[in-house]
Formats: sequence, structure tokens, C-alpha cells
Amino acid sequence: METKEIAESEVVDAVDMPMELSVFDPLKAKIREAKEKSALLAFDYKDKQGNKDARSWVAYLRTLKAPVSELHKTGKAEALKYCKEWDRTKNDIITGIEEMIEFHDKPLREIKDAEKKAAEEIEARGMQEEICEQEAKQAEFDAEQAKLTEKQAKLDAKEAEFDRKEREARIAEEAKKKAKAAVEQVLIDTEKRRLATIAKAEQTLRDAENKRQRQEEAAALAAVNAENACKQALVDAENRRIADVQRAKDEAAAKTEEREQALRQERRAEESRLAEQEAAKQLRIANIDHRRKIHQEILVMLTGMGMTEDFGKTLITAVASNRIPHTKIEY
Repeated sequence: METKEIAESEVVDAVDMPMELSVFDPLKAKIREAKEKSALLAFDYKDKQGNKDARSWVAYLRTLKAPVSELHKTGKAEALKYCKEWDRTKNDIITGIEEMIEFHDKPLREIKDAEKKAAEEIEARGMQEEICEQEAKQAEFDAEQAKLTEKQAKLDAKEAEFDRKEREARIAEEAKKKAKAAVEQVLIDTEKRRLATIAKAEQTLRDAENKRQRQEEAAALAAVNAENACKQALVDAENRRIADVQRAKDEAAAKTEEREQALRQERRAEESRLAEQEAAKQLRIANIDHRRKIHQEILVMLTGMGMTEDFGKTLITAVASNRIPHTKIEY
């Protein structure tokens, strides 16, 4: 990976802007002379002439303040201009550094965010698998409970049968003590009850069996549905993860292309600006050469008319500078 280093000379050139205070030197010399002269002067302020001389001297000293203020104003403006140039240069350098940092750091942040999101999806998928496993165990438990219910129904039926037989034996024993005519009726009634009990027990067994089958079928269906839902959830989560990763890659590539396009546009704009500057420079050079040629032709004409070369040059310069009214040179 290449990194752009800022040469020390660039930083030095950016701040190497001289600020001269020598503009005050002529005024300092005049002020020193005024101080020396002021130290030697002694005015009689109560005398009319002495008072007049003193006021004249003070007026002269006041005239020294205006140039100082003017030079200070001009120098301060120049200093502010240099300070603004320093600030601009500093901001340009910092901006360049920040752009280089952002150019390489942004893709790193985007990749890190994508990896974090993928890790979160993997964790969510693990939780989904655990939920599916718990649902499968619950379905298995429900099926086992259905089997236990069926066994309890069978035990209840056997107990009912045992009770029935015991009751029949007791009734038979009692019936022997009754009249012979009543025995036949008892036997008939007992048979009816026995048949009804058997029918009821058989119906109870059938109902229990049907219920067991329905519960087993429901449990099996629930287990299949839970397994299918789990598999589909895993497939959906994986598809979302792949889509998110691809989307993150596509967005990163698009943003990289956008940055590179902006850099290319900046380079083209800079090249165009330099070309315009070069064209303007060549135009100025051509204009200077053209003016110099016209001036030389005029000088030849003037010297041919008996004018000296130095005077002719002075005259041409004055006319070109518009210092002679109603006179101009057509270029």
C-alpha cells in the first residue's frame, strides 16, 4: 500500500513569507533627529514669540504621526494577508491529509461493519436452531404423554371389567336367595348391563385409540412443520446474509468509483486551469513583443526625422503611458 508523504520543504515553503519592518526605518531616522532637536530646544511658553515657536514645533511633531499610521495600516494589511495565506495553506495541507486518511479508512470501516453484521446473523441462526430443537423435544414429549393416556384408558377399562365381574358375582349370590322367577329376570338384566358395559368399554377403547392416533398424527405433523420452518429460517437467514454482504461490497465499490471519478475530474480541472494560465501567459508575451515592435518602428521613424534615440524612447514611453494629452499609439 502506497502512502503520500508531505515533504518538509512544502511545509517550509508554505510558511516562508517574510514580513519586513524596515519600512519604518526612514521615519525612525526622522524621529531620532526630532528627539535630538527637541532635547536641545527650550521655549519661553509665556513669551509670545516663544509660544508661537513652541506651537509650530508641536505642529511639526504631529505631522510625523500621519506617515507612521499610514505605514502601520499598510503593513498590518500585508501581515493580515500573510496570516490568511498561512491559514489557507494550513487548511489545504490538513484537508489533503484528511482526504488520504478517509480514502483508505472508509473501506476498512465498511468491511468491519459487514463482518460485524455477518457475525450477528450467525449468532441469530444459532439461536433459531436451539428454538427448533426445543420445539422438537416438546413434540416428542406430547407424543409420549399421548401414549401414557392410552395406557391409562386401558387400565381403567380392565378395572371396570373386574368391578363388573365382582358385582355380577355378588348379584348372582344374592339372586340365588331370591325366588326362581326373579333369577331369570336378574340374569336377563345382568346380561343387558354386561353387554352395555362391554359396548361402553369397547367404545372407550376405540375413542382412546382414535384420540391417540390423532395426537400422534398431530405431533408428527407439528414436528415436520417445525423442522421445515427451522430449515426455511436457516435458508432465509443465509440468503439475507449473502445479500447484505454483496450489497455492502457493491456499495463500497460504487463509493470507491465515485471518489476516483471525483479525483479524475479535479485533475482535469487543474490541467485546464494550467492550460488557461499558459495561454494567458503566451498572450501577454505576444502582446509585449507586438508593442515592442511598434515602439521600435516609431523610434526608427523619429530618429529618421532627426530626433535622438534617447529622446525618441522617452517620447514613446510618455505617449504609451498616456502622459501626453490627445496623443496615443495605435497597436
